[in-house]
Amino acid sequence: MKFKYIVIEIFLFVLLFIFYGKYICLFQGFSNFFSTSLAHRLQTDAFLQGRLSLSDHPFGLPWDYIWTGQAMHQNWGLGVPLLRLPFEWAAHVLGFGAFPDRLTLVFYLILMVLILNIAIKSLLKQFSVRVYSGIGLLIRWFLLVWVLFLSGMSELFKIDFRVYEETIFYAGIYSNILMALLFIYLGRPRKALLFVICLVCGMAWLVRPTLIIYGLTTVTLTLFLAYQEKKDRRLVAAGVLLFCIGITANLFLNYCRFGSFIEFGYAGAVNGSTAAEYPLRFGNPYNAASLVAAARELTSAMFFNYRWSANIFRWREFGAAIFNVFHLIVLLAGLVFLFALIVTRCREFFSACRKSGPHQSFFFLMCWGFINFFVLYIFYLHYFLISPRYLVDFSSSINAVVSGLILLGTILLIKLNLKRGLSIAVCFVLLTMIAVYNANIYYQNKYASSVLTTQQGVMEQVAAFERELARSSNLPDRFYCGRTYPNDGLYFQFAGWNNPGECSVASSIDIFLPSQRCLLLNFTIASDVPQPEIRVRRDFGFMKLDDYRLVGEPETRSRIITETFCSDVPSKSNISLYSIAWINVNHFTLDRLPVTLNWVGSAEHPDRDAVSLLLGKPNMRP
Repeated sequence: MKFKYIVIEIFLFVLLFIFYGKYICLFQGFSNFFSTSLAHRLQTDAFLQGRLSLSDHPFGLPWDYIWTGQAMHQNWGLGVPLLRLPFEWAAHVLGFGAFPDRLTLVFYLILMVLILNIAIKSLLKQFSVRVYSGIGLLIRWFLLVWVLFLSGMSELFKIDFRVYEETIFYAGIYSNILMALLFIYLGRPRKALLFVICLVCGMAWLVRPTLIIYGLTTVTLTLFLAYQEKKDRRLVAAGVLLFCIGITANLFLNYCRFGSFIEFGYAGAVNGSTAAEYPLRFGNPYNAASLVAAARELTSAMFFNYRWSANIFRWREFGAAIFNVFHLIVLLAGLVFLFALIVTRCREFFSACRKSGPHQSFFFLMCWGFINFFVLYIFYLHYFLISPRYLVDFSSSINAVVSGLILLGTILLIKLNLKRGLSIAVCFVLLTMIAVYNANIYYQNKYASSVLTTQQGVMEQVAAFERELARSSNLPDRFYCGRTYPNDGLYFQFAGWNNPGECSVASSIDIFLPSQRCLLLNFTIASDVPQPEIRVRRDFGFMKLDDYRLVGEPETRSRIITETFCSDVPSKSNISLYSIAWINVNHFTLDRLPVTLNWVGSAEHPDRDAVSLLLGKPNMRP
C-alpha cells in the first residue's frame, strides 16, 4: 500500500512541475535558460574573483545600481548570489562559461517543495492522519498546489521576471522553507534541527531585508518550543548565538560595502527618477498620510486591485494582482477561528498548546502566519513605494494560515467520522473550486521573449558590461548651464537638471563630480519665489550649509544666489555622487521648480574673498 502511494506521489510530483513550468513560462525553448538581468550573475562572478564590489569607478553604472563613492554595487542583496555561487563555481571548474539561471531557480524550488512535503507529513502524523492514504495524499498536494499556484509567488512571472522579481521569488522560497522547518520542528524537536533553524533565520537578511521579520518570528517560536520541551537554557543560548552570528555577518557585509552597519545601500541607488530617489535620500512624503488612509490604500492594493489610494505622493506601480478577495476571506476566517478557540475554551486551549499535538501545531501555525502578516503590514503601511511584487512578501504568512485552516478542517472531518470516500470528495471539490477560481491558469507571460536568452547571449551581455566598466573620463570640477558635455559612461549624469535647455531643476538632482570637501551651487530664482530649502548629500552623508551669497536683483526681477555646502568628513573617493534636494519633503512635487541652476562645482577650499569680489556684496541668508 505504501509503495503504491509513493509511486503516485512521484508521478504527481513530475506532473506538477511540468504543469507549473508551463504555467509560469519557466523555460522558453531548449537553450534559453539564462536571464537577461545580470545583477546576480555579476555579483557571483565578483565573489569568484574575491571581491564584493562590481567595479572601482562609476562609468557604465546601470539602472538602479549603487555608487558608494568608492565602488559600484548591485542593489539586490548578496543572498541570491551566494545561493548561486556553488553552481557557478562548478560551471567554471568544469570549463563552462556560465550556469543556467533558471536551473538554479528550479533546484531551490524543488528543494522548497521537498521540505514542505516533509513538513506536511510531520503535521499529518500529529493530527492522526495516515500519511500514505487517500486523504493524506490529497491534503499534502492541496497545500503544495496552493503554495505554488495560489499564494502569489507565481504572479511574479506575469509582471516581468527580471532581477527585481527574481530576488523576491527567492525570498518567497526562503520564507516558505523557514515555515516548513518550523513545521518539522513541531513534530520532531531535535537539537541539530534547532541549530539549523537559528542559523538559517539569522542569514535570512542576506536574501532580502524584509525576511528578517520571518527570521525573527521563526527563531522566537522555535526557541520557545525548545525551552518548553527541554527546559535547557544553555540550548536556547546556543540558538540565540547562532542566530546572532547570521545577523552579525550581514551587518559586517553592510559595513564593508557601504561604510555603515545599518546601511543597505538603497539611498545610493541611481536610476534618474526623482520620484524614486527623493524619498530614499531626503525623506518620505507618504509619512504624512494618516493611519486610516494608509491602511485603506494598502488593503486596497493587496486585495482589491488598487481601487483606493491616499491623495499624497507615493511611488505607485500597477500591474498583475497578487492577491484578491479570496485571500482576504481566508485570513479573516483564520482570525475568527483562532479568536473563537481562545475565547470559548481559553484554559483548555492553552493547556493543550503546551503539549505536542494538533492544538499546539494549529496555534503555532496561526501565530507564525498572523505575526508575520501584521508586522509586514505595519512596515509597508507608510513605505514610500507600493508595487505588486513587494506584496509577495505576505505570501508565506498567508500560506501558514491556509495550512492551519486545512488541518483544522481535518480535525473536524475526523471527529465527524466521515467515510473515506466522502472525505476525499470534499477535498477534491475544494481543490477543483480553487483551480476554477484561478481562471487564468494558462496565462502566458507577455514579457517571455525578453527575459531569457542563450548562454552565448548572456556572455555577450557580460562582455558588453565589462567594456562599459573599462571606460574612463576626467570629469571637470564644474558644470555650466546650457553647455553640452561628452558621453562619459555616466548615464544618469544631470538627472533632474534640464541641461542643456532652460536649466530648470526637479525636486532633486544627481551630479557626478570630482570628490572635494565642498560643493558650490549658483542658481537664479524669481524675486517672488520663496527661498529653496536646499539639502545636499555626498554619497551616503549630508553636507552642511557653509556660506550663502546673494547678488542684487537685476532688471529681470530675479535673484542670483551662490550657496556653499561643506562636509567635515574627508572623502575617500575620486568621484562622488552629489544629490541635491531643492524643496522640503512636506512640499514635495514632481513638477519642475522655478529655479535655474547656472553652474555647479566642487572645491576643496573655496576662496570666499574671491567669491565675494565676483558676486558682489555678501548678504547672509536669513
